[in-house]
Amino acid sequence: MTDTLKNWMTEGYFRLSAYSPLTKESRILVDKRNKIMYPSTEIVARGLAGLPNSAISHLYLAYNNDDAYPANGYTISENNTTFQKDASSGYLRLPITLPPTITPAGDGSYQLLTFTVLVSQPSSFKVTGSPNLSGSSDFFEAALICQTDPFGSVSNTTGDRVFSRVAFQRLQYDSTFNLTVSWAIKLQI
Repeated sequence: MTDTLKNWMTEGYFRLSAYSPLTKESRILVDKRNKIMYPSTEIVARGLAGLPNSAISHLYLAYNNDDAYPANGYTISENNTTFQKDASSGYLRLPITLPPTITPAGDGSYQLLTFTVLVSQPSSFKVTGSPNLSGSSDFFEAALICQTDPFGSVSNTTGDRVFSRVAFQRLQYDSTFNLTVSWAIKLQI
């Protein structure tokens, strides 16, 4: 990715919140800066060219049933777009739930583009593996995805392209809570 494009899109955040419909308790579980990936240039180019299937369409939420992997505090390189899939790990492929919002800065120097995903029945979106989402699976990273293949699905992710990715402290899923993901990208002028 050129430095100009990278500087144009590097700011933003990833926020994962939990809400209990029973107790009405709400809390932020993760609040981190995101990382724009090198392959994002393909997604930007497709969007500017007006090609079909060039919008951010999904979120990957990676999980693992093995307490030893990955270690907390690991980092993601800007060109690593591969997600681990085996018997104890995999990822959920969740559609963007609400239309993205665009919030301009008061001085016009940037636009904040925010994607939102609401998660209430995560097991129906698993790509592979056997997540135990009732208590022993840990979430540990997420990614914004562009589904370039019009036939893309949970069983066909070959056309999925990673735009942005974030790693965070391992987080055990509590099935009594719904999750909300807010992922913002700051587009500077």
